[in-house]
Amino acid sequence: PYTTLFRSIDLGMRSLYIKFQHPFFIGAIQIGTGILGPMFNIPFYTRLLEIAERDKDHLLEFFIVREWILGFSRMVVLGIAGAVIYFFGEISLGWFLLAAGLSSFAFRRF
Repeated sequence: PYTTLFRSIDLGMRSLYIKFQHPFFIGAIQIGTGILGPMFNIPFYTRLLEIAERDKDHLLEFFIVREWILGFSRMVVLGIAGAVIYFFGEISLGWFLLAAGLSSFAFRRF
């Protein structure tokens, strides 16, 4: 349950980049996200490997399809983010990052 809280804090801190672009501030947030990152990534990847081990016959296919889905999702999300920045300005992306943090916190059943 704490992993989603750490992910929400991480995304919230990253959304501050839009308002504060001083290199010292960005460096401080990078240190903070470096500390928070392992707190939410380790349980996620542990769970991912548990799912993969259940079906050992198709382990390679599982990871290949996972990377395809992640790549396609990144393309769609970054395209939408680019359109949002183009049409509404940089500050709107901060609101979307805040919404992503809140939704990450809301879906804590994983």
